[in-house]
Amino acid sequence: MKLRLLSTFFLLFAFTIVIAQNEYNEALVKLKSATTNEEKLDLYTIIFRHCAQNSIDSLDYYSNNALEEFKKDNYIAGISEINVNLAVTNNHIGKIKLAETQALAGLEAAKSINYLSVTGKAYSVLGVIHAKKGEYTEANRLVFKALSIFQNEAKVDTIKLISTYIKLGLINNKLNLWDNSMMYYNEGIFLSNKVNSSDNLAYIYTNIGVMFGKIQNLDSAQFYLNKSLEISEKNNDKYTKLLNYNNLGNIELQRANPKKAIEYYNKSLKIAEETNNQEETIRAKLNILEASNPPFKNSIDSLNKLLELVKNKELNYFVQEILYVKMDLNVANGNYKDAFEIQQEILTIDDSLRQLQDKQEIEEVKTIHEVEQAKAALHEMEELREREKDVKNTIIVFLILVFLAAVSLLFVLKRKNEIHKKLLQREIELQRLDDSKNRLFSILGHDLRGPIGNMMSLIELTKMKDCDERNHYLELLTTISSTVYETLNNILEWGKSQMKGESLSLESFNAFNETIVCLGLYSDALRRKKIDLRTTIDATIDLHFDLNHYHLIIRNLVSNAIKFSKESGSIEIGTTLSDNPEFITFYIKDNGIGIKPAKLKTIFEDNWESTDGTADEKGSGLGLLLCKTYVEECGGKIWVESKLYEGSTFYFSIKHS
Repeated sequence: MKLRLLSTFFLLFAFTIVIAQNEYNEALVKLKSATTNEEKLDLYTIIFRHCAQNSIDSLDYYSNNALEEFKKDNYIAGISEINVNLAVTNNHIGKIKLAETQALAGLEAAKSINYLSVTGKAYSVLGVIHAKKGEYTEANRLVFKALSIFQNEAKVDTIKLISTYIKLGLINNKLNLWDNSMMYYNEGIFLSNKVNSSDNLAYIYTNIGVMFGKIQNLDSAQFYLNKSLEISEKNNDKYTKLLNYNNLGNIELQRANPKKAIEYYNKSLKIAEETNNQEETIRAKLNILEASNPPFKNSIDSLNKLLELVKNKELNYFVQEILYVKMDLNVANGNYKDAFEIQQEILTIDDSLRQLQDKQEIEEVKTIHEVEQAKAALHEMEELREREKDVKNTIIVFLILVFLAAVSLLFVLKRKNEIHKKLLQREIELQRLDDSKNRLFSILGHDLRGPIGNMMSLIELTKMKDCDERNHYLELLTTISSTVYETLNNILEWGKSQMKGESLSLESFNAFNETIVCLGLYSDALRRKKIDLRTTIDATIDLHFDLNHYHLIIRNLVSNAIKFSKESGSIEIGTTLSDNPEFITFYIKDNGIGIKPAKLKTIFEDNWESTDGTADEKGSGLGLLLCKTYVEECGGKIWVESKLYEGSTFYFSIKHS
């Protein structure tokens, strides 16, 4: 028997706070006198939570009222939050199509006003919806987007982060990415310990145990399930104890130890009966029956008793499961006629379930149509708002024209002075270009001729020295040749950037893969300085950028980080959320010597100043100027944060696919 995944996605999204009846009644009273949309939204949130636990029909009624009020007032924040909350509830009760439509409507509204909290929540519920549909790669992408938003909120909600890490752990488990799944679970464990959330900790340990059971690592599975069991016993969390006993029984059954398995199943059964949990009671009895493997007649009698129970409770899922077990037993014992009759009964149940599902889907389509109408109304409001904005802009333009007409005479009088200033500016620009040309020849004559001359001298010395000294000189040759190569490459790139007519070659590529390619060039330099370099770039990020330019930016910034790092230092390359959702922000962080405050102000300017590294590494000063040029020509930006003697962090943002 495979270890069953008793932890389900919808549990993560259920409204977990049971609102007291008096709080619900109080919210209904206050709603009648509420004057602001913000106040109404808070009250509707309380009402929705109560209705989600007690009455779905009431939830529909109040949500429709809320949406009508907020559409009337063009309150986009309320429209987005209500749609996403409805998506959470409908996803929980199995109305997947409707939940997806509502989540997309809420996402669109939230993004239109940059409402990050609800945007993240929408991505999260959409991720769970895709996971329920078996689309785990897309689910992983959406929930990771939610995580990025939650991590960068002004006030970080730790419990929300824990829930998101658990979702990512479950999704990566489904993708069979065990290491990724464990990484996310460990993040959840760290945060749960930090805020002393023992319930979440027990839940994570159960999921880890289930994961290890899935890959047949039974010892590890048992270890984590016992850890969860220990916490749930302290918290008197009977449901989690029930799950853990059931999963521990599954482990023992896989170990061919049915006696021990039955002990665990009986403990699970006892809790299920104490808490009047009918589904878990039936599941435990089925597990005990399978583990004990009684004679055919006894098995059929036990199954018939369970079948009678589940039919009375209208638990159709278990009716089919028990019938399948009965059919298999009859086939195994040669009772083909009985097996055929049972199969017909199963088909009858399938037909009735399909009819019920069709009816539910028809209801969902009607509701989806209403949501689409609401989205159309929202677009109409946005168009109206744009028209109002156009009218305001027209008035502003008219006033500007009047103002321009009033000052036109003054403009004519100043025209001569402006032309003179432009001529001076052009003269300064020509002087700058002349200085650049002179600096280029200076680099060619000094920064290249000097190192190349040293290389020739070292080659001669290498011929004359013994093995130990020869190795030392060869290492020096490697360092100098690397510097010369970097300087020459930057000079050529700078020359290309000054040429008129140079065109960008934009393409899509994976940021993580191309960064790894660049880092391979610096393995020797990192080894010589004993620097620890760590890459945390998300492997799913694709960029739309000039690949050669991306390589140059990464090489120059990593080279600088190595150059100004001390021996045994550390460098980190990663990504963070950008203000503009079309862009992704990269950072290269070191703990080196830092940058002087005066130098920070001019570090990206066309001054071509170079500072020697901690091991006297040389450079041309062109690298950062090129990085700035290439980032900005595609609409991005580059900046640096640094503290003297503590290190520097260079940031740049570029578009992702």
